[in-house]
Amino acid sequence: NVITDGTTKVYTQSNATGDAWSTAGSTSWTDYSYDVTVKPLSIGAGGFIGVYGRWQDATHWYYIKITGTTVELKKNMGNVYTVLASAPLSIALNTTHTITLSFQGQILTVAIDGIPQLSATDSSIASGSFAVGTYNASGSFDNVLVMTPSTPDTQAPSVPTGLTAIALSSTQIRLSWN
Repeated sequence: NVITDGTTKVYTQSNATGDAWSTAGSTSWTDYSYDVTVKPLSIGAGGFIGVYGRWQDATHWYYIKITGTTVELKKNMGNVYTVLASAPLSIALNTTHTITLSFQGQILTVAIDGIPQLSATDSSIASGSFAVGTYNASGSFDNVLVMTPSTPDTQAPSVPTGLTAIALSSTQIRLSWN
């Protein structure tokens, strides 16, 4: 559901029982990062807020599992769930946090509010879309931003012409060129 939260509209999963998620993007995406603003509203027994990446289908993806007391980076391979990394993390209900999930080759990283939290190396799933969702929890999601890595500048700079050097002191020179 899309609801108004203050002055903005947000995507909300309000049914606090069972699984619910929404996916977007392409299953051919490989290296990308995405940010999403998450606001946990309730987390029931065994419940969590989920931020998913490299989503191939309903049983193959990586995800961040936020329980309110821990954060885990996990993978689902045919309904076999594996914890790749975990850390204690206290997240209060009804507070917003920016979650970043990044994929660069086989390196997976998680940041919360700009602070690196988890990283892992895994090559099980090479590509996929992204998703947000909940399990036995409710929460809202906003400000989704998907970014691809920038292409590094590998072009050498041109050789300057008309280069001159003037001594300003015994420890300084002034360089100029056309």
